This record gives sequence, structure tokens and C-alpha cells, in this order.
Amino acid sequence: MSAETANPLFAPNPPEHMTLRQSFAVMRDNYMNAWTADAYREPYVVNKVLGTQFIVVTKPEYIKHILLDNADNYIKSPMQQTTLVPFVGNGLIASEGDFWRRQRRIAQPAFHHKRLVSFADTMVTATEEMLERWHNHAGTGEAIDAWEEMTHVTLDIISRTMFGTGMSESDAAFVREAFGIISDDLGTPPYQDLLGLPSWIPRFVSRRAKKVIRELRTFIENIITERRAEGPGVHGDLLDMLLEARDEETGEGMTDEQLRDEVITIFIAGHETTANGLAWAWYVLSERPDVERRLYEEVYGVLKDRAPTFEDLKSMPYNKMVFEETIRLFPPAPAFLRKAIEADKVGDLEIPAGAEITLTPWVTHRHHALWERPNEFIPERFRPENSKDRHKYAYFPFGGGSRICIGNSFAMMEAQLIMATVVRKYRLKLVPSHPVEPQSKITLRPRYGLKVTVEHQEKMVEAAD
Repeated sequence: MSAETANPLFAPNPPEHMTLRQSFAVMRDNYMNAWTADAYREPYVVNKVLGTQFIVVTKPEYIKHILLDNADNYIKSPMQQTTLVPFVGNGLIASEGDFWRRQRRIAQPAFHHKRLVSFADTMVTATEEMLERWHNHAGTGEAIDAWEEMTHVTLDIISRTMFGTGMSESDAAFVREAFGIISDDLGTPPYQDLLGLPSWIPRFVSRRAKKVIRELRTFIENIITERRAEGPGVHGDLLDMLLEARDEETGEGMTDEQLRDEVITIFIAGHETTANGLAWAWYVLSERPDVERRLYEEVYGVLKDRAPTFEDLKSMPYNKMVFEETIRLFPPAPAFLRKAIEADKVGDLEIPAGAEITLTPWVTHRHHALWERPNEFIPERFRPENSKDRHKYAYFPFGGGSRICIGNSFAMMEAQLIMATVVRKYRLKLVPSHPVEPQSKITLRPRYGLKVTVEHQEKMVEAAD
């Protein structure tokens, strides 16, 4: 049975027309169910809501034009900015123009491939510690929440890679709680943005979130002060790299405030997107035992009874393909919002000044003109021979152009290492009665978490041997 027929999540059924109510749904929490059915087959769909033109663009050539060829004409949508800025300040995900370009130049070397490889062992160690916690659950039928577990381990990993191993357990607990609160509040844009009210009108941020943001900023500022006093290169973590980084054009580094905003941005972008992608991977594998079995056979064939290393990843191509296909159907960032500064035209699409543009991986990744059997889960579509003729912007889970996610290589390495480490020991099976529904709050998460039982892999070991 295909994934398309096995579960309706693989076959979206959007409404025929985008009403005002559905427009508010876009703003509230569910991008996916608000798009017109035409968007899954047409190059673009245009709607007008309260005088503002909203354009959903799905054609790869047009997406490339907006994200790369004429990117300077398209700023982050104010609807997205007013949601992000109270949480991340002026970090890379929210800043614009010359300031953004400067920050990107300074931060980029910290995410160089050679530096990221040094974090692979940290990722595996954190995952193995998680599996030790699972030991008492395995085989008992007792449920755990896979989404919460993935959120916990990816936050643990970004904490260790950002701050090294010197963080106390109480500090680590505070960071986990703080970002949990921020994640819950982040991604619910205020309705006044849809109404076109000016950005200087205050947007609602919960009292709880305001308090934790103040505390988190103070916490990070204190760490930065201590690091500057210690001198460069003591810890060898991401924060050290950011402290040492200099703008190649001016020789200047970041101020403490800029560092603080980038640390918060990296924490949010560096754990939640990967956690959500992994949660959906466990959901898919639970629904597709044939894929799970093939993945296990590959992982076990390479690793046997040892933990994975970075060098092992090239020997486990199916592992990568499974995650790539997961984030095709369930992209961690389901939509990227832009606003046109000046009128523009690409192909037959006329874009007026001030138009709100939505580039949505959720729709493009399921577009009938771009993908064969688009609603089915087929990891093999990411084999090199099957991908070579695909337009680069038919698949853009991390965005594209100059603003492509700076941590995309970190996320892909992390996801593959976590999956291999888990699959080698355990199977996760969805609790049959547990509801599964996508919810978009900037990132795409399972609305009700993901309740699973944990089973040992002994039976598969016997079959593989």
C-alpha cells in the first residue's frame, strides 16, 4: 500500500478558494490547508484580500527569480518580521539589507564544512545519551513523545556545539525551558498584519514570553562577557568561532548585542527545524515498514554494533534519501514570505509593488507538474540519477539564493547521524490511536506531538545477519 492511500496526510485536500477566514488560518497556524487546490497544479495563484495582493508562487523558475535573480527587490514580509523580531532581535533570520549582508559575511566561516565535521561526535554522543533514557521504555508498550524527544536532543546538541560542554545542568535546563516557551509563542502572526496596520503599532507577545526573552538575553550576554574576558579560542565551539569572526571587508567583528541576537537565532533555527524533520521521519517510518526495513539493513550493514561517525555517512546514501524525502513532504519551513518593493514581472506573472509573495515548499514539493506521484513517499527519487534533471528550485526545504539557511549543512549532518544512531538500536511505532496533524508555526510540527512505542531491533538484526 502506498503512503498516499495509507494516510491522508500524504494527500492534501485544500479548499477550492481562499476565503477571508482561510486567510486568517494562514496567519494563525496552518499554511497547508489554506492554499487553493489550483496551487498544486498551476505556476502561481493570485488572491486579493482587503486590498493586498497575495501571490502563491510554485514554478521553480519564478521562485529562482524571486530568491536569487532579483532578490534585492524582495524583502522579508513585514507579516513575518513582526512575528520574528520580538524573539530573535536583529539576527540573520530577521535582518535586511547591508546589515544582513555584513552579518552573513561574518558568520559564514563558522559554518564551514571542515568546522562542522568536528561536531559530529557531539551529535552522536547526545543521541546515545537519549537512547539510554529510552532503555527502560523499550519493549514495554509505554509511549513516549518522539517530537519532544527530538526537540530535546537537538536542543542539547546546539547547546553543546554553541557553548561547549561547560554548561551546568541547571543552565541547560533553563535554556531548554526558555526555548520551549519561545517555540510555543513564535509563529503566530498578529491579525493586524493581515489588515495592513503599520509596523509601529505594538504586536502582542505573551507576558511569559517577554519574561523568558529578557532572562535569556541576559544569560547569553553574561556568557559573551565571560568569553571575551577569557580570550579567543579557549572552547573551540560555535560561540568562540563567532567571537573570533571578522568581516573580510572591514576587519570588524560583531558587537555583544549582535552576537546575542545571532546566538538566539542559531538556537531557534538550529534545533527546531531538525527536530521537526526528524519527528516526521519517525512518523513516516512507522507508516512504511518497507522503508524502515531497508534503512535498517543499510545502517546495520555499515555499523554493526558501533556508533556512526561522519565518515560513515557517505556509505549510507539511503539514510540521507529517507530524510530528504521526509522534508520534501513535510518541509520544516513550509513557507517563505516576501514583499515586492517595486513592480516586477517574471514570465507571465505581473507582480505589483507591495504584493505579498509566498514561496511554499509544502506546495511546490507536492506540485503535479514537478514530481511524479508527488504525494507518495519515494526516497529513491533522490538518487543522483533521478535528481540530475530536476530544477534546483523544485526542492528548497532550506530556502534558496543568498538567504539560504546558513545552517543547512549542520542540519543535514545532524539528522543523518541521529537517524543512524537511533535506527541501529530501536524501532519507533506510532500509537494507533494517536492523532497526527501538521501545524505550521514558522516551522512545521505535529500539532499533538508524536506518541510512539519503542521496540528493540533484535528481530531485524537476526534477519539482517
